[in-house]
Amino acid sequence: MLKYPSNSRFALPYRIPFFTAYCQHWGRGRFQSKTVIYISLDTFRERSDNVIDNELDAWLTFFSQNDTDEIIKLVKAYPQFIPMYKDITDIRNTPEEVISMFSEELRILDRNTTKYMIDQIYLRAEKAEEKLGEAEARCDKAESERDEAYSERDKAVAEADRFRALLEANGIQIPKE
Repeated sequence: MLKYPSNSRFALPYRIPFFTAYCQHWGRGRFQSKTVIYISLDTFRERSDNVIDNELDAWLTFFSQNDTDEIIKLVKAYPQFIPMYKDITDIRNTPEEVISMFSEELRILDRNTTKYMIDQIYLRAEKAEEKLGEAEARCDKAESERDEAYSERDKAVAEADRFRALLEANGIQIPKE
């Protein structure tokens, strides 16, 4: 596959001088703290004077042309593109390899998706357990408050019964409700 070190002659130049001359539609942005210049390859391809004068023209032609005559002109002027075109031809001639790479990537993606989904289920289960724990704590608190209230009521009833017994012992009758 295409494996070219970034310091080789195959690396796309990171500085593009006079890029406005190549295309009317261009943009500038930042990616990982590096300046990136975007050039519309369609507009470059439609340009009337497609003369390959420098390495920048060669790269833009490489990325934008499908025409066999243009590719031949490019390879004659810049033979360093021959290995890349050979790789592209190999890929076109053996699509099984691309399909197997694609299948492998899909398998990895499926595995990662499954792992992500399982992680999400575990997170939801943990949140549900936390909520359940909070609800149990509230329930325990309510039960203890209820038990406390019953205890207070039982004490009050016992106190009332004791007071009633004391009054009855002194001969005072209290009607029962």
